Amino acid sequence: MPIDIRHSREISAEERLQDAYDLAVVIDVIRAFTVAPWILRQGAARLLLSPDKATALQAKAGNFPEAVLVSDGAPDARFELPNAPGQVAHHDLTGRVVIQTTGNGTRGAHLVRHVPTVASAG
Repeated sequence: MPIDIRHSREISAEERLQDAYDLAVVIDVIRAFTVAPWILRQGAARLLLSPDKATALQAKAGNFPEAVLVSDGAPDARFELPNAPGQVAHHDLTGRVVIQTTGNGTRGAHLVRHVPTVASAG
């Protein structure tokens, strides 16, 4: 089985990856894919991975007005929680929809979303 290693910057949103791959593994620094399981551990009903802040904000404004937004980078008042496991661990997210966006991890997962099997790791 050939293995193709690519950075998310090398993948265009228009590429039909599902035609080329049966499996995609998205590897990010520890933070993005450490926070995701903490979100679920804290009771979130649903975790949506957003490719960027603009898309996360659109999703909240449109289909998920009660969603909790999580983002990395500089503090942004529009996002309720930082992408930090220690912060998420102190919030009750029971039954909530959470939309998480990060610089590479969630963007990478979004780019391969049509591949039949996607695994993520930090």
